[in-house]
Amino acid sequence: ATCLDEIASYTMDVCSHHNFAFGFELPIEIQVGRELVLEGRGEAAKVISGKHIPDPLKGRVALLSAQPGSGRTSVLRSWAYRSASEWLTSTSTRLPFYISARQFRDYVVNNFNIYRCITDYVFPEVALEETGILRGVLEVLDRTDRLLIIVDDLDRLTQADQNQMMD
Repeated sequence: ATCLDEIASYTMDVCSHHNFAFGFELPIEIQVGRELVLEGRGEAAKVISGKHIPDPLKGRVALLSAQPGSGRTSVLRSWAYRSASEWLTSTSTRLPFYISARQFRDYVVNNFNIYRCITDYVFPEVALEETGILRGVLEVLDRTDRLLIIVDDLDRLTQADQNQMMD
């Protein structure tokens, strides 16, 4: 497996189960489908099914907006899981990475980029200087719309932190 495949495997592992009602853990593939509102910057909101997050998000920033408890995290984890599975079976050219906003916030505050965040989480035992080439590869994937970054729980941050992360 390549380092990029390990990133996809990490995403699948992180997203493979999600706490459901009363603390039960269910495989993400059998989570109940829900409808949520997708708001793109400067675009009208659209209602989407949890099982059908559209690929037109490629190369764009979008915000999944819904009431607490409506299933945003389940939808995002399911999307990340399916995307990672597609990467590993060579049916997708987009490498997904799922992270909570709280985890990513520390990197933003310290002026570290998402590539550093990915290598730190997926390869914690590897020295920073040894991940430089991989971070460069991730940057190229990002510039060519082949890196899918899924940040969850943005609404749990302060408004100031949300603004800093969206910049």
